[in-house]
Amino acid sequence: MVAYGIKDGQAVAERPTSIIADGRRRPIVDLNGRPVPGVPPGALAFGSRPDPRTIEAGAEVDGKVLGKGLKGSFKVLATFERVVRDPYVPQG
Repeated sequence: MVAYGIKDGQAVAERPTSIIADGRRRPIVDLNGRPVPGVPPGALAFGSRPDPRTIEAGAEVDGKVLGKGLKGSFKVLATFERVVRDPYVPQG
């Protein structure tokens, strides 16, 4: 996941993070395992796939959903890429 947008007339972006849609909660870190600036300590990301066409994702800290700090309207655009399994690697 990559988050970017405009805040106070300035372009802002966060470092990319992973969302694994298996229902488990994991610490929010960037792709190199480093904490993401501005994310509270103890924050957890979660994702699930209730059906083949739906991905649900979110973040929480101390049992409370994050995201209340967003101001104004925003647009969400999600782009997904299907990963095809390598036919030469044994699937077990």
